[in-house]
Amino acid sequence: MTSTQTGTTTDMRCVAALGDDAFTREQAVKITAAFSNVFIEDDQGSHFRLAVRESSGALIWRAFSFEHDAGYWLRKYINSRGVLQPLNQQLKALTDINEVTMTLKQRRDLMAQILNDLASAVVQRVPENSVVLPADESEVWAEAGRIALAHFGLKGEKAWFSASQWLTSELEQSGNIQA
Repeated sequence: MTSTQTGTTTDMRCVAALGDDAFTREQAVKITAAFSNVFIEDDQGSHFRLAVRESSGALIWRAFSFEHDAGYWLRKYINSRGVLQPLNQQLKALTDINEVTMTLKQRRDLMAQILNDLASAVVQRVPENSVVLPADESEVWAEAGRIALAHFGLKGEKAWFSASQWLTSELEQSGNIQA
């Protein structure tokens, strides 16, 4: 529903109303009603966890209601449709490295770190009991490889390959553990 008074959605107003602090059960119930991928988990009466999951079921974020910065982090990981900010922002960071003044070694180290962080983010988006990347994540990961090669040559390709090996081992482990 769109509010004719402010032009903001009711959904986003209930998220904005959280503030940066802990949240109440009433606030959590409103948010879970507004977003199809936000859930109350580990409900233990006096406290509970709010979790944001992708449509595949992969965990995006979760925190206990009493955590001092829970509202801040929920707003960080939710947008108007209730989904994680796109991995494309991390791809942009990979291309933006060349615009920052630093030594070549620092640039390569940062590139490797961004690739490792991206691999970790991709793994978190894979559904449980799956060892295959969903199409969107596969496309993002392939683009990261192209960027690494185009901007950093052989060193970029090696860093992407190393992160790919880690990603593969994580997928295999999670598939074996949950099977």
